[in-house]
Amino acid sequence: MTKTMTATATATQLRMSLFPTPRCPDCGGPLVHGEGCVACPVCGFSRCYT
Repeated sequence: MTKTMTATATATQLRMSLFPTPRCPDCGGPLVHGEGCVACPVCGFSRCYT
């Protein structure tokens, strides 16, 4: 792993430990719920449930 990837992974882990609410699995940002889906406004991750 490069230094940048390690720093990014560490930052994501820190955000996830500080904010126990549902977090994005890709970037650690907040997940917004709506219309049967969850989305991350930070990186664009989304997942819909039926």
